[in-house]
Amino acid sequence: MSWIRSAATRAVLAAARSRGHGPDQVLALAGVGTLPEDPWATIPLTVHFGVIGAALALVKDPGFPIDMAEHVAIDAYDVMGFATRSAPNLSAAVLVARRYQSLYTNSSVFEIDHDPRGLRVWMRPSGPLPLVARCATECVIAQITHMARTLAGAHLIPRAVAFRHPCPRSVERHLRFFGVEPQWDQPFAEVLFSPEDAVRPVVHADPSLHSFLLRAAEAALLEHRSPISIVEEARRIASELIPSGRLDIEAMAARLGLTSRTLRRRLVESGTSYLQVRDQVRWDLAVQYLSERDLPIAEIAFLLGFADERAFRRSFQRWTGRSPAQFRAGRAPAAEAPLPASLAPHRGRSPNPS
Repeated sequence: MSWIRSAATRAVLAAARSRGHGPDQVLALAGVGTLPEDPWATIPLTVHFGVIGAALALVKDPGFPIDMAEHVAIDAYDVMGFATRSAPNLSAAVLVARRYQSLYTNSSVFEIDHDPRGLRVWMRPSGPLPLVARCATECVIAQITHMARTLAGAHLIPRAVAFRHPCPRSVERHLRFFGVEPQWDQPFAEVLFSPEDAVRPVVHADPSLHSFLLRAAEAALLEHRSPISIVEEARRIASELIPSGRLDIEAMAARLGLTSRTLRRRLVESGTSYLQVRDQVRWDLAVQYLSERDLPIAEIAFLLGFADERAFRRSFQRWTGRSPAQFRAGRAPAAEAPLPASLAPHRGRSPNPS
């Protein structure tokens, strides 16, 4: 299950409150009761996205993701945030955030490149983006920019900002915030800082404290990683490889540092199989893609790695008893779809191949 710390969802509520919509109103529209008192508690990403969707419906402003980003304080990242605040310079701080981001969420993954243009922070592509996911992507890129400005104590202007999705109906808020015109329909969502900004000193740099906090963050990371199962790791890798068309048992095993035989054995010991993991992730992605009403079903079949639309329809019918078109017609855009019983884990049983 994909999750995020409730501090992120509370930032959404705080941003909505600044626009005149109280938390109870947003949560009620999202169908969510209450959030955990502990801001470091985890909540399902579907709940977080539901809250974002409700806030967007109330605020009705394409610039709202920027508000969300500005309401996330560095302290909300707990030890990871404190470690960035004590780093020697901006580049080192972003490296800390990259290494320990899985303490904050197991979903949003960004990467870092250093090239002659400067410090590039970019997000891995994961197929078509529904509206809520687009807003979450804009929020992540804005959060990185906001964090960089806070750490440097200066209003840094990125060299470039880009997003994978089309331009929203209004970008006035984006222009004011970034100080540069974002590029839309690009291969990656990313922000680029100049080489000079990359080495800017962090305002509260403290070498001794930084060393201590890195040890604490490393310990937290090891503790956090310990319960992650081979099934969760396999699902994460499958979700990254399926849209690229590169998923097979050998590719998954290579990413895990295992042989394909060892991976098969460990998955069976965990009560599942490679085929079942693949189809469970295909189901998750299918639900996401089918919420994009204008995305042709033939293209969805291609993105999910099926040989053709007919093979996708046949598998989807087996999973749900309905065709993809019937499922799309009978489902509200923001509704969460439970995993079909045919895809639920069963020890020693593997789904039929497609």
